[in-house]
Amino acid sequence: MIYVRPLNPVDIVGDRDHVIASFADSTWRDLIELAGQFGFRPPDVQSYYSPPYDRPVNLGAETSQELWEAISAVYKDVYKDGHAIPHAVPERHVRKLQVKHLMECAQIGAEHGGIEIRRGRDED
Repeated sequence: MIYVRPLNPVDIVGDRDHVIASFADSTWRDLIELAGQFGFRPPDVQSYYSPPYDRPVNLGAETSQELWEAISAVYKDVYKDGHAIPHAVPERHVRKLQVKHLMECAQIGAEHGGIEIRRGRDED
């Protein structure tokens, strides 16, 4: 599983380790590839696909903004009227809700200093 957390979490009822979204590894890879088709191409993008368990990847506010712009374009252009345009997402099994979750994570990162992407085991 891939877990997304804010880099600068707000203390929420005593829980500073707040996960804002989680994705299956395969869904995460598909989301990053899809964002890449819409312009998300940071130089270290390969590190985002499947980070090692012990080393999270941090996206600063600027990179989070770039991710938000790309995934927003996916949300607007691919999922018109709530349904994927045929062949717009070839061989991807990414649902609209998953795209929306990533878009929300990227927006939090852009507005609040970034997000952390951490790969964890199911029991995390």
